[in-house]
Amino acid sequence: MGRRLPMDGTRGVRARLARARAAFGSHALLVLLLAVTWGVLSGGGPESWIVGLPAIAVAAAWSVRHAVDRQTPPQPFRFIRFAGYFLHESLRGGIYVAGLAVRPGTRLQPRFVLYPLRLQPGPARRTFLNTVSLLPGTLSTTIVDEEALVVHRIGAGPDHDADLHECEQRVARLFGIDTVARPAGSAPDA
Repeated sequence: MGRRLPMDGTRGVRARLARARAAFGSHALLVLLLAVTWGVLSGGGPESWIVGLPAIAVAAAWSVRHAVDRQTPPQPFRFIRFAGYFLHESLRGGIYVAGLAVRPGTRLQPRFVLYPLRLQPGPARRTFLNTVSLLPGTLSTTIVDEEALVVHRIGAGPDHDADLHECEQRVARLFGIDTVARPAGSAPDA
């Protein structure tokens, strides 16, 4: 006769299995995206996979090893929606900076702004910190006291941080985190 597990123990096992399935789906999607990206960038020639496959394996292993944070890994459909935002902002940022570079007589107005972080330390915050640099004319530089991000801006961009807040909101949705509240007194989203 087998031993019966208490109900709360069964729920814990089921929850761990559900998290493991979600993590596997995220990692499998990551490997697929890395492989497609490598194939596109390298032209897909068989000789390119001599370097590509080990690089993809290392990236996937690193991802699995560092996925022990307690935040929920991104779900595939959330990831696809975020990828659209990411690509759009990357293109927009590239066009903006290229326009500044080739426009004669452009006066850059570089400045540093302090943006209060609302995402907790972990994968969501790391994703936000890395994504900020793709926004037009921005570059994340450092974190101050684990509470604020110093962002370098070029050009006559917005005085408020609506673009940073939108980015943080999208990262929060990607990880299934409740919407990040805007601090009192900040400018509304455009």
